[in-house]
Amino acid sequence: MRRGQITVFIILGLAVLLAVAIVLYFTAQQVVFRGGVIVPREAQPVYDYVSSCSSTLGEEAITILGLQGGFVEIPDDIARTPTSYVPIDERGIVRIPLWYYEGEGRVPSLALMEAHIAQYVEENIPACIDNFSAFVNQYPVIAQAEPQVSATIGEDDVTIRLAYPVQIQRDGQIVDVPEFVSELPVALKEAYDLAVKTMQRENNEAWFENLTIDLMTANPNIPFDGLEFDCSPKSWRLTDIRAELQETLRFNLPAIRVANTEHAPFNERESAYRRVQDVKLEDYFQGRLPTNVPDDQYEYGRLRFDAGIARSGLSAAFIYNPAWGMDLNGQPNKGGVLSSKLTKGSAEYLRFLCTNFYHFTYDVIYPVVMVIRDDEAFLGKGFTFQFAFPVIIDDNAGSRRAFGYREFRGFEQSTGFCDNLGSQLLEVRASGLEPEIGVVELGDVTIDYECITQVCTLGTTKAYEGFYRWIGRLPEGCSAPTIIARKPGYLAAREIATGDRVDITMPRLREMNVNVLKHPYDGEVFYPPQSLTLGQNVTLHLSVQGQEFDQFITVPAENQTLFLVDGPATYSLNAVLTQFGNMVGGYQNDSIRITAREIDGTDTITINVVEMIPPLQTDKYRTEVAQYLYEGDYDEALKPRLS
Repeated sequence: MRRGQITVFIILGLAVLLAVAIVLYFTAQQVVFRGGVIVPREAQPVYDYVSSCSSTLGEEAITILGLQGGFVEIPDDIARTPTSYVPIDERGIVRIPLWYYEGEGRVPSLALMEAHIAQYVEENIPACIDNFSAFVNQYPVIAQAEPQVSATIGEDDVTIRLAYPVQIQRDGQIVDVPEFVSELPVALKEAYDLAVKTMQRENNEAWFENLTIDLMTANPNIPFDGLEFDCSPKSWRLTDIRAELQETLRFNLPAIRVANTEHAPFNERESAYRRVQDVKLEDYFQGRLPTNVPDDQYEYGRLRFDAGIARSGLSAAFIYNPAWGMDLNGQPNKGGVLSSKLTKGSAEYLRFLCTNFYHFTYDVIYPVVMVIRDDEAFLGKGFTFQFAFPVIIDDNAGSRRAFGYREFRGFEQSTGFCDNLGSQLLEVRASGLEPEIGVVELGDVTIDYECITQVCTLGTTKAYEGFYRWIGRLPEGCSAPTIIARKPGYLAAREIATGDRVDITMPRLREMNVNVLKHPYDGEVFYPPQSLTLGQNVTLHLSVQGQEFDQFITVPAENQTLFLVDGPATYSLNAVLTQFGNMVGGYQNDSIRITAREIDGTDTITINVVEMIPPLQTDKYRTEVAQYLYEGDYDEALKPRLS
């Protein structure tokens, strides 16, 4: 036993002596370690200089690759097909490719991403090094060959290896450096693995299609099936249904929490939710109902996405922006209008009994973007990996193989109700309210007829006998219908038709450039305003009180503009400031009065938003942000400014 212990001590002693010998040797040789590479001290400045270029370019490549779904350069077959990617800006500078398109998986491989990173560094490294101009007045640095770059995506980092033989002539010595190695701390592989597993589950289970259908059926403004005892026929415009669904998705998708990532915690322990989920159908029939159901049981059961990953320090979110578009059709429809089928009872016995019943099927296609965030990457600067995929619904069911953009068919706008004209003749004149001029008659104004839920387009105003007007017969069904006038550049206006002529005046709209400034607020003090930073977006909803005029835009965007009434008006403004998908501030004011004098001569509106600092990933922080936005005394001080 003692002999064995002595042997162990001898081995440990030899190991210590060997380590000391190695340190003394390299000290004598005047070398340093850089990224696992032994570098002579004479070459250290050059090595650090080249490695810095390599690291900077590598970080740029990885950042671009992360923002564009794993591609530094978008492949030509994707770039040429607008429906195969999500444009983040209007000019399409940043495009997020769909990882599934028309039955084809388009997930980039790790090898492809490594090649893209290496190519980017290799193409840009000569300009960064600049022929070693930084050393021209110190000592000669001679490149022996053209640089060749390789990239390796590891578990916790990305290694950039630059094969670039360099000869350094310094202090009478010639030192050769064959390669330069940089290690970039970023969880690219971990983010990629989460994205791939998310795409696999979506393709296999149609998780987002099923969620979309659930959200549609739960929305009272989106008809699916119904039976009502009512003698008034019901109808819904597909354009209105699409807008309703877009807003529903915009609000609900960011609430999805990805299992085993950093997200807002649920209210209870996981066992409390599983206890409710384990209840079987026969338990309900026998009265064995669950008790103490968590308040957020639905969020856990339906808005929790499990990609099957181990515990991770990443955060993740799903986003839909109505600006990305949506294809939606419903059947049966006529002229883009879904209508119930009205059945009346026997005239002799049940003439007052009417039934309205309907059953609609929907085809829907829209893109979703998944944003994965590594806040610790690049020494705290952070890294975002995002990709997109389509949600595809065919006849109220998720579809992957047999349905896509090419098979989608829209609807034709026409309606039978509007063709059933009565004998009433109406003349409509529309005028624009022009600042400093007054009322001016307008041509090419679209005239609509509204009767309860029915809306028909009657025509446009034309020059006739010295006046711009529309004259024609009205559809039957209303004794006092509403006439609506619409024209680009003017606020829509409406009047009730009680006689044989209607005069409508429409205020002119002024197109305004939009500028956004954030005002950092630490809970006590507002700091000087700043422009938005990387990863920050502001979603704006502006409406005119008493009018059906709503505008939604997201800033930053190319050619971002809003329309204001070119005269006195009161507005409601809701703005949400997000940073990498998380709400960090905003602005809310339902009574913004802008006078004619204030808007006169202006062309820019500056939206001021609150930024709660420092941003935190906690429920308490999110609650404080929301509470301050709706209760804080800031709305007048940060009122939008015109210039």
